[in-house]
Amino acid sequence: MGRADFHSIWKYKLGPVLGFALLSCGFFWFKAGEKSIWAKDIEGMRAEVVREMVTSGYWLIPHLNGEILVTKPPFYFWLAGFCSLLAGEVTEYTLSLPSVIGGFLGLVWTFLIGLQLFNYRIAWLSTLILATSPLYILMSRTINLDMTLAWLTTATIGCFLLGFQSQGKSSSRYYLWAFTFMGLATMTKGPIGVMIPGIPILGYLGWKLIWRQEVADSKSEEEGKKQRVEESLLRKRLFTLCPWRTILIGIGIFLLITLPWAILVYFRVPNLGEILYLETLFRYERPNYQNAKPFYFYFIALLEALAPWSLFLPGGFLAVVEKYKAKSYHSTSLLSALVFLFLWIWPSFFIFSITSTKRDYYLLPLCPALALWVAWIWDNYLTGQASEGQQKLFSFAILSIAGIFLLGPLGILIFVYLFFPDLIKIALVLCLIYAILSSFLLILFLKSKNSKTSFLRSRGSLVFLVIILALAVGWGTWFTVGLPKMDSLRTRKEFFREAASLVGSHRLVNYRYNGYDLQFYVKRIVPIIQEPAQLYELLKSSDPVYILMEDTHFDSLKLEGFKTILIRDRRDPINPQKVRRMILISN
Repeated sequence: MGRADFHSIWKYKLGPVLGFALLSCGFFWFKAGEKSIWAKDIEGMRAEVVREMVTSGYWLIPHLNGEILVTKPPFYFWLAGFCSLLAGEVTEYTLSLPSVIGGFLGLVWTFLIGLQLFNYRIAWLSTLILATSPLYILMSRTINLDMTLAWLTTATIGCFLLGFQSQGKSSSRYYLWAFTFMGLATMTKGPIGVMIPGIPILGYLGWKLIWRQEVADSKSEEEGKKQRVEESLLRKRLFTLCPWRTILIGIGIFLLITLPWAILVYFRVPNLGEILYLETLFRYERPNYQNAKPFYFYFIALLEALAPWSLFLPGGFLAVVEKYKAKSYHSTSLLSALVFLFLWIWPSFFIFSITSTKRDYYLLPLCPALALWVAWIWDNYLTGQASEGQQKLFSFAILSIAGIFLLGPLGILIFVYLFFPDLIKIALVLCLIYAILSSFLLILFLKSKNSKTSFLRSRGSLVFLVIILALAVGWGTWFTVGLPKMDSLRTRKEFFREAASLVGSHRLVNYRYNGYDLQFYVKRIVPIIQEPAQLYELLKSSDPVYILMEDTHFDSLKLEGFKTILIRDRRDPINPQKVRRMILISN
């Protein structure tokens, strides 16, 4: 490792900075915050916590609907609250701003790690791959903790690599920043902020100290002697010259960031131990815990999260296996980089897989490492290092992508014709664009098969750019056309705001509506009742009481003596017979 000096990157290479700014504007900032809250139980919860934090002025311990909420640490809530204070109000945009900025910073750190592990070309390829990956784009535009966690853990790893390759004060400074970022990651989502960067860092150091000796023993006598000398110097550096003082200071910084809030919560929340148990070990012990999925769930989620770049992963597996069997790593730095990526991805991936609770966005902190791996695969092809088997897998991936670009828009065209005929012209234009791009991709591929010049070396870069362009067109169309259309069908914002204006200062109660977007949009704490007897009692009250519910609960009740104040229907465009109704009633 250690292919690039950090200071020279920023002093002499302004291109990456401008490139990152362009990517973030195109994929993350464009129309950010215009979508209302869809995930009412997740995004709605985060939004309401920030709203109550800003409104009440009490920032130390998060509250949800007036009750203490300490299932997650507050760093994201503080960031979103600070953005809201600067803007003057809490909106969807200010709530998603930490994710938007986090997406940009994640690209920066992925680029820097690519320079440390590999080279300038792989750093750029990985950045473009990450910036066009579905999971990364979507999470950088929503109200969530995970993008903040992802860029902080990536920054922790990046600072470790920079420190490991530096000397003296520079090394200490990078290590201290690594502890700082790890502390902030822990304050974002708990112990996972330590686990994700800690496993590759400690595993890599252990491999450097212990198992690398086997590599040296397998080489020729002269090469093995040279590498054993290098290993001896490394051990001396780690054990004799290791900046233990810096490490102790770093641990102190980590504890200074995380411990005060933990102590505060310990004394303020009597059942803290039970909460921590439910959020950690309970998910391993109970196979049918909430959002339980089978063990293989993340293998499928991985293909979706990195699509279409995930089609190149089989070639990457084959490349690693072939290089391991042939011991053909060309340099110890390549072996070090591959080992580090392996330790970054797969131990955490396995730990995620054995938990009962599984969500696809839990993979987000691993996406930078996956993007680096796919970029290394592409670099193999572009530099002519791929074997015949790898080239066949690469060709299959290219043909699959060309097929997706050709057939996918046709499927969209049929879908739009059946359910959204007002968008048919846009769909036709999109089909034409993708037909041209997929044809261009196939022409490049077929022409190269008939030429003596390797396709992978002469036209691979152009193919990569065509894929990037096709993805940019797709995401741009979604942001400008698809997303507003879907938002108009899924949003509950207008209903809640109209209900709030009708209720005024009177009492408003939530009957079994499972979502905190209600509290966020009516801008008040709304008590939740679950039992019909409580509802009947409220309707008998002499004071005005307004009750909000969904039709699924309303139809199961036998209510008398109430007035229907407001009803709004939401019709499913795919199944017009399916109608969901929000209802506001009063006594």
